[in-house]
Amino acid sequence: LAVRLSENAAPETARTVIAALLGDGFNVQTRYQQKAEFYRIMMYEKWGIYFIILLVLIVASFSLIGSLGMLIIDKRKDMHTLLTMGADIPLLRKIFVTEGMLVYGIGAVGGMILGVALALAQQHWGWLKLSGQTFLIDAYPVEVHLSDLLLVAISFTAVSYLISKLTVLSMIPRSEI
Repeated sequence: LAVRLSENAAPETARTVIAALLGDGFNVQTRYQQKAEFYRIMMYEKWGIYFIILLVLIVASFSLIGSLGMLIIDKRKDMHTLLTMGADIPLLRKIFVTEGMLVYGIGAVGGMILGVALALAQQHWGWLKLSGQTFLIDAYPVEVHLSDLLLVAISFTAVSYLISKLTVLSMIPRSEI
């Protein structure tokens, strides 16, 4: 027997009430409990995609390493000028790390806007269809969660800072410019 709840009803509360009314002879489950394996696979898929995208970010970072390295080489003369005016090596490093973070940040904001827009479009219109007739749904299920966006933003910031910092540290040695 399937029961359709109103939009604001809590499934677990309804399950508990129905189970209490029917007694011990009945097994009352929510949709998530009935399809636990399906939702577990979806969770594995979500984490798998997260790590694949993190790997893509690291591979794509090689282009930033190259452009940041070329910028540092190009600005050697300007760095000498700043040093003569009283700047120190940590300040120069901070300038180039900030430059790297700005480049990453622009890409991250653009990517997050595009990704959220595509996910919301899939959620609303269901453009990506699932093949086969055995599924309960016909379109690939997508939900946008703020916690997922925050995790991606924090991971992206950490990776971009680490790569920018390591590139600048290797390109601007403490002793010479």
